[in-house]
Amino acid sequence: MYRVLESVDVNAAFDMYSKACTLYEQEDRGRFAMDIYKKAVSLLVRNKKYDKAIEMLKRETQVLMKLSSRTHLYKAYLSILILIFAIGDDVEAGKQFSIMCGQDAGFAHSEEAEIAEDLLKAYDQRDQELLEKTVRLQHMTFLDNEIVKLARLLTVPGEVLSQKNFQPNLDEDEDDLR
Repeated sequence: MYRVLESVDVNAAFDMYSKACTLYEQEDRGRFAMDIYKKAVSLLVRNKKYDKAIEMLKRETQVLMKLSSRTHLYKAYLSILILIFAIGDDVEAGKQFSIMCGQDAGFAHSEEAEIAEDLLKAYDQRDQELLEKTVRLQHMTFLDNEIVKLARLLTVPGEVLSQKNFQPNLDEDEDDLR
């Protein structure tokens, strides 16, 4: 039912996803909402509603913390940072990264944190080459497909996407969808 609504009214579809997640959260059964969170975030990113996608991912992180699901939590953290970069606020991304490291000491030692540090470094040094290299790392492909696509379109301020990244590699995207 949600899929049909997505093509007709994005906001109504998001509201339904959000209400479904709220029901699970209220019943302390957030683990059953994981697929719904993912679908909502994908829908929002596809429709460039990054602020709402960040809010939804933050809700998901609260559930993941309760479940002690560190692997998924760290992916959600990295996804949030990518969305903040997409909005164009690298200063806020740095602040959020510090908060995330403070909330979970393990995050600072994770591969997702290393990627986040490289993204922050690329923005700080205005190094488009480092940014493009970082978003092409294999570990990035473990994120939601829409987040990966968005990450590959990021540019540091004052730079443009290089030609090799301007044309999406359709073979890679097909592999991501499997």
